[in-house]
Amino acid sequence: MLYAGHQFGHYVPQLGDGRALLLGEVRNERGDKWDLHLKGSGQTPFSRDGDGRAVLRSCIREYLGSEAMHGLGIPTTRALCLVGSDEEVLREEGVETAAMLVRLAPSHVRFGSFEVFYYRRQIGFLKPCRGQPIGTDASYERSSSGRPG
Repeated sequence: MLYAGHQFGHYVPQLGDGRALLLGEVRNERGDKWDLHLKGSGQTPFSRDGDGRAVLRSCIREYLGSEAMHGLGIPTTRALCLVGSDEEVLREEGVETAAMLVRLAPSHVRFGSFEVFYYRRQIGFLKPCRGQPIGTDASYERSSSGRPG
């Protein structure tokens, strides 16, 4: 997914999921919608010079971090499972074991998903998208006033 934002203290006009792939939406038995997302599955159009792979060490760290944040009541992407691989991946630290994280979230849309069109002055792209995250997020509730509850 394309987005823009700040990285290392500087605005970057085009970022993207360099190793993540949005598979689609699933609904649980309560009807809640979840985006199903693979991280570390390989190259994407935003991989730049990277291989798009994740390593076991970083997948374990993200899994533990997301579960800790959830335990603290902070809304975040949840890790459904971690899948190991026999493939070896070359990183700065040397050769590491490849892995992939399967993530779930009500939406993988970021603030930067809208910001990219603002800074490109492509406001027309914003109008059809502006209600999508709120309208499809199962955890978003409205009060009787029509505002977030």
